[in-house]
Amino acid sequence: MNEASKSHLSMFRATIALAWVDHQLDEKEIERILVYIDNNKQLSDAQCEQLKQDLHQPIKLDDVWPEITDVMDRAHLINIADTIFWEDGEMCHTEKEVYEKIKAAHMSTLDLDFIQEDIASYRRELATNCQQFNQELHQIQMSGPFGRMMHYLETMVDKVL
Repeated sequence: MNEASKSHLSMFRATIALAWVDHQLDEKEIERILVYIDNNKQLSDAQCEQLKQDLHQPIKLDDVWPEITDVMDRAHLINIADTIFWEDGEMCHTEKEVYEKIKAAHMSTLDLDFIQEDIASYRRELATNCQQFNQELHQIQMSGPFGRMMHYLETMVDKVL
């Protein structure tokens, strides 16, 4: 039986809170949240039922935000917020403020220097891999049909072994 972490469950409760930000719960918002709940494989049946009950009573975002401790859960909530806030056809002033607030709160918890270095390292790795690939491809192309066939066979043998 699956059971979502407290952070993940709190993300869903925060989704409900987001839908209530404009003090009304539109049918489309309810349908969207129910789809999120029903399609999430991490939630247990009991957690799903509790969330469905929670859906019909306002939840304060400030009460559940601190419980969303996982960075990915917070990032996912920001993506969900955009969808929920536009579900009724418009994003009101209050929704915009809340969106910017949670985005800023999330961004303040990230180590942006580390992320930028990680991206730069990944780019360097890709560039190296691309150079190696291009060199190998050039060698294969220069060796003619027989060389290409031999390379193919060597690749197949390596996969089998």
